[in-house]
Parts: sequence; C-alpha cells; structure tokens
Amino acid sequence: MARVARENIVSQLKHGQAIADKQLPSLIESALHSLLGDRTNEFERLKALAAVNPAIHPQELTQYADETEMMRLALERASLRLDAVRVIIVSE
Repeated sequence: MARVARENIVSQLKHGQAIADKQLPSLIESALHSLLGDRTNEFERLKALAAVNPAIHPQELTQYADETEMMRLALERASLRLDAVRVIIVSE
C-alpha cells in the first residue's frame, strides 16, 4: 500500500517545497524589516542614553550593532526545511 502512495506523496512534497520556496523571499523581507525596525529604534534609544549616562560603555553600542548585523546575516541566509511528514493511508 505504501509503495502505491509513495509516488503521490513525493509529488505533493515537491509541490509543497516549490510553494515554500516562492514564499521564502517575502518572509525573509518581512522578518528583516521587523528586525531592523526594532533593533534600530532600540539602538537609537541606547545611543541617546549613552550620551547622558556614563555607565553605558561604547563597547555596548558596538556589541549591539554587531549582534544586529549577525541577526541580519542569519536571516538573509535563512531557508525552509521540511523536517517530518506524517502520512495516514486509509484503505477501503
């Protein structure tokens, strides 16, 4: 029974992967927009705070900017991956 369904399952998986691949660029773009918006606002707040508070060290600003860049690079390299499929075959 599983051999009969295999061809159909493989076809559906390929179709699903094609759909996911088409959606990936817009998902990445949306995630980057959200990330950079949030992190830029927080960086500006931290920078303004550092101007009046000597307890905020320049290294903290640099570290925050570096972390943001690492997050941006990770998102740009993101990919979708199917980890598992549950198949139920019903015979009549």
